Parts: sequence; C-alpha cells; structure tokens
Amino acid sequence: MKKIYLKLISEYANSKNESSETEIKILKEYEYFTKGITPERIDNLISSIRKVREDWIAFDVTDGSYNIYVTISLLNPFERENEDASQTEIISLLEEFFKPERLLNVFHPTDNNNIDEEIVETGQEESKGILLQIEGYSTIEELELIKELKKKNVKFEYITTNFIATDMGAGSFVAAAIIYILDAAASGIISEVVNTGLAKINPLSQSNIDEQKLDQINYKKLLKDVSGRTNIKVKDLTLINMHKTDEKVTVKFKANDSIVTVICNNQYIIQDLDREVIENFSQSI
Repeated sequence: MKKIYLKLISEYANSKNESSETEIKILKEYEYFTKGITPERIDNLISSIRKVREDWIAFDVTDGSYNIYVTISLLNPFERENEDASQTEIISLLEEFFKPERLLNVFHPTDNNNIDEEIVETGQEESKGILLQIEGYSTIEELELIKELKKKNVKFEYITTNFIATDMGAGSFVAAAIIYILDAAASGIISEVVNTGLAKINPLSQSNIDEQKLDQINYKKLLKDVSGRTNIKVKDLTLINMHKTDEKVTVKFKANDSIVTVICNNQYIIQDLDREVIENFSQSI
C-alpha cells in the first residue's frame, strides 16, 4: 500500500511586488493511503484535466516505492482577482478521482507500517547492486537505458520515477527515473549494458555517467541507516536525487514536508546529514 499526496496550486505573477515574484496559492490538497492508484489512473486523470484546461498548466508526478507525490499547477501569467472557472471543474475531477481512496481510508484506516519491519529484516542480507539515475525527453519506458536493460533481460526495479509536463504554448516533457539493479557484481554484462544505455543518453560525457551511477550499494541498508539517523520511517522516505564525486556520495530523500540530504563516503557510510523543511509541491528528481 502506498500513500499519495496531491496538491492543486495556482501560480501567478504578483504585479504589486517590485521583484515580480511568482506567488503560489494552494487551492486543494489530498492525502490518502491507496491500493489502486496506478500510473495509468494518474495518466487518465491528467488527460481529463487537460480537457478542462488545455493550456497554462503543469504536472509534476513522483512515484516512489512507498509514496506518490503529485503537484498540479495552474499557471497564470498575470495576476487574477477572480477564481479561474477551470479550478472548480478540476477540483470536481479530483474529488471523483479520490472516491475509492476516501472509502478505503474510512473503512480500513490502516497504513503500511509493516514495510519498515520488512526492510529492517532484509536490509542486511540483500545483495549489493547498482543505483542509476537517468532522465530524458520521452516516457520512462522509452528511455534508452530502460530499453537496453529490457533487451538484455536484465532484472531491475524502479525506486523512483518522475515526470514534469508543462502545457504553456509549446508543451514540454521531461522524465527521470532512479532504478536499482540487483546482484550487479555477479554479471559483467550488466556493466556493459549500463554503460551502453547511458552512452546513448549522453555520449559526450563519461563524467556525467559516472556521477549518476552508484556501484556496489545495499540500498535497503542505506534506507534503514537514514531512517535511524532522522527518526523518519523508511516508508516515508522517497529517494529523489543522487550524485557521486571522487570524495563523496550525496543522496537526497523527500519525506513529505522535508528534504533530507545525506553525505556518504565511497563505502556509503553516512558522514553528514541535513533535514530541511520545504514546500510540499517541491519534489522532482
């Protein structure tokens, strides 16, 4: 069971402010445990919303192992005193979308607490693997590395996926994923496939490839260690970014209203940790 956090926000330029900063207003927010919200259901919701508002809207969707974060932004190029008519229609679509979750949370008010116990039990024994962060301008399934892995029948799991779609005149779309390949050390073909796939994404920069690949990491153990240091339950941690240099490894987790930045050495032992409270609509990889 996952937990979904969805926010509908309105962004507009504040003409009364000399710096012309964008102001953000939270119009509606939802938080439910869910068994049935899939990427397909979210895609269908977005399609329905686009029929109501065809332009000046953005979608930011992060799907982690235990949590889903969705931000729908109504983009207003000028300050508007009156409520946009599409807001009411979009809220109606959201209310309809969450009907099954509302019933689930009323009649079965349980959550996924057992996840933490399972990870504590399995984290030490799990084989090490490779964590990879990739991005591109196609859907997740069409990213070159994902296609290479599937072509070679290399088993992997999605840790986190994210896409940002903006409809503002000319539309834009960016997708990203962090994946985990188990037993990476056991097969030389995995490194070959990874390097081939990453080279297709960015053939000119080997350094970029190295920075977004963490070798020989026990991810569940790292999760457990971060949880222990922050007193945040494992199920509330969503990996959203990672970066490696010769001196250190930096990983970032979203935990609902916080971003946890973890600094590790090259053996993935935590050296430093920082927790920053943020706005909930900030979540992208």
